[in-house]
Amino acid sequence: MHSAEAKFLEDRGYTRAQLQENVDLLGYSFDARIFPRSRFLDKLGLKSKDCPLQILAAAEDR
Repeated sequence: MHSAEAKFLEDRGYTRAQLQENVDLLGYSFDARIFPRSRFLDKLGLKSKDCPLQILAAAEDR
């Protein structure tokens, strides 16, 4: 993960520790999964506590 991507997630309330603990999840496509989902959360007014990284980076939507 690039520092710009880490900063993007930190700005949305995820801690550095959360990012480090879930680094395997963050290997998924940031542009295809994490970014659009986090922007959707922004539109809904939700915070990171409302959506764990495991869901944000999930391989498929269910």
